[in-house]
Amino acid sequence: MRRTPMPITNDELQEMQDPDAWSIPVDAVTPGRGEHARAIVAVAFNRDEFQRLHACAAERGVTLSELIRDAVFRQIEEPRG
Repeated sequence: MRRTPMPITNDELQEMQDPDAWSIPVDAVTPGRGEHARAIVAVAFNRDEFQRLHACAAERGVTLSELIRDAVFRQIEEPRG
C-alpha cells in the first residue's frame, strides 16, 4: 500500500530553512574521508534571488548547484588586489 505524503505547511518549511532550528550546527558538519566525500552547505535565498539563479542556471544548461559551486570557486581563485 502506498502512502500519500503529507503536505508541508509554510510554518514547517520556514522552520526547516532556519539553521537555528537544526539539532547540530551547520558549521560542525564536515566532509568524511575518501575520494567521493562531500559536504553539503545550506544557503538561503529569497524567492526573487532563487528565481534569478534558477533562470541563469537554465540559460547556461547547468544545475543550480553547479552554477553556485562554479561561482564560488571563481571568486576564491581570483587574485585580490
